[in-house]
Amino acid sequence: MSDVAAPAGWYPANDGSQRQRWWDGVAWTEHYQHPYTTERVDLTAPEGARVYTPWIWVMLGVQVLQTIALLTIDWAEYMRLSLDASIQGQLAALTSQASLVSMLSGWGGLALLIGCAFLDWSALKREGIPRPFHAAWSILSPAVYVIGRAVVARRRAGRGIAVMWLEIAILMFGLVAAIWMIGVIFAVVFEFMPSLTA
Repeated sequence: MSDVAAPAGWYPANDGSQRQRWWDGVAWTEHYQHPYTTERVDLTAPEGARVYTPWIWVMLGVQVLQTIALLTIDWAEYMRLSLDASIQGQLAALTSQASLVSMLSGWGGLALLIGCAFLDWSALKREGIPRPFHAAWSILSPAVYVIGRAVVARRRAGRGIAVMWLEIAILMFGLVAAIWMIGVIFAVVFEFMPSLTA
């Protein structure tokens, strides 16, 4: 390396091989990788590599806020509006708090979670975590990314599994909230059932 400090990352090992060596921003470490070969690659993270980035905590927090937002909705009122066949009732349902909050927390929240996953993945790569779980999995589900990322970080660095357990707790919280919302919706539907069949 030159006198100017290069950022931390994988660089050619300068030993005549195809290997790359991890530069931690100050000095060379003993971590090597063999890119683009079928050789066994050392997938051990450099000593002291951070496995918890701010972005993973934001992802978990956003998921909690999404569930809380859905619990604040008056689902009974939304269902009453939805079951009103008049144009005014349908417009009221489309512009209701329930409709707006669920749309914002759904699509807006998903976009934010996918963005955070890519920022988290990039941060893990900058820390020198070899082949971190790819952020593209967050498009399938943010939970898939968080759990996969935790398992891979644990294999590479020996730590980082806590976010998996937090994600599972958030999923359980969301499941309980969903069961409660479905119960409210069914109660309103059964309340309106006689008038719908009349």
